[in-house]
Amino acid sequence: MMRNASLLGLLMAASIAGPAVAQSELVETNREKVNKHVVGLMAGRPGSTDLDQAYDLDIAFSDGYDLRIVPMVSQGSAKEFEDLLYLRGVDMAIIQHDVVEFMDQYQIYPGIKGSVRMIAPLGTEQYHLLARKDIQSIYDLAGKKVNFGRAETGTSMTSSVVFDALGISVDITNFNHKIALEKMRKGEIVAMARTTGAPNSLFEGVGADEGFHFLSVPASGAVSGTYSESSMSSEQYPDLIAPGQLIETVGVATVLITYNWAKDHPRGQTVEQFTKRFFSGYEKLLEDGFHESWQTIDISEGIPGIERHWSAEEALRQIRVGSSS
Repeated sequence: MMRNASLLGLLMAASIAGPAVAQSELVETNREKVNKHVVGLMAGRPGSTDLDQAYDLDIAFSDGYDLRIVPMVSQGSAKEFEDLLYLRGVDMAIIQHDVVEFMDQYQIYPGIKGSVRMIAPLGTEQYHLLARKDIQSIYDLAGKKVNFGRAETGTSMTSSVVFDALGISVDITNFNHKIALEKMRKGEIVAMARTTGAPNSLFEGVGADEGFHFLSVPASGAVSGTYSESSMSSEQYPDLIAPGQLIETVGVATVLITYNWAKDHPRGQTVEQFTKRFFSGYEKLLEDGFHESWQTIDISEGIPGIERHWSAEEALRQIRVGSSS
């Protein structure tokens, strides 16, 4: 009886363990399948062009288990850059080009330009500098309170680079943009900056009778090494810019960048898989339903100061060979 009882116990244990082992193997197989061809893409806040573009890339190029783009909401440009370098699962980011310059210039990540590479430019945003009308020039802001935005944001970094390049020292505040505008209305600060595409809804809400205007920002000298020339028109801001007038400012390039994965690294190979689809299938992003910014982007354009990733160079070369044959 004891022998039969022991045998029965072993059979019962095997019947229980068998499915458990099989289930464990299935879980591991599924985990490997789900994670094998995933590209984590860090982008902006909800409502931003960056995050809209990230979701567009997912819709256009994700393909079951063969390739999956996972958009992630960032916590500001500084954190986004840190996440690209160190956070598990983050392979790419949509970020302002000058954030890379800022991190390099201020030695926040020494040698950073060797660790990141550009896939493609994703458009240009304008540097808005709103001030009281008694302030006639950006140079008149010296010594006065100017809001640079929250310290970890792209606007704050752009402002630091621009004002340092122009040799203008100001009393910096770091309020979010809506609070900064209210403080301007109360006379507590004299100007505020924001890097965003024009027109922007925050500035569209500023009335013509409030006594504010945009200041020109010169894209020359030390500033020209990082930024391009851009402008804002009265059509974009009829209450802040006189009819027919243009406000000259700097354009801030937005770029899709990746960690500089090597060719023989599995994540480098997955980024290459994405890059091939992105360059060869870019016309998908020009279809109805995708963000209008794709219509104005030249993905073959170079950006000063940042090298293109090897996978993007190869994808561009294939396109050029195909177009010339």
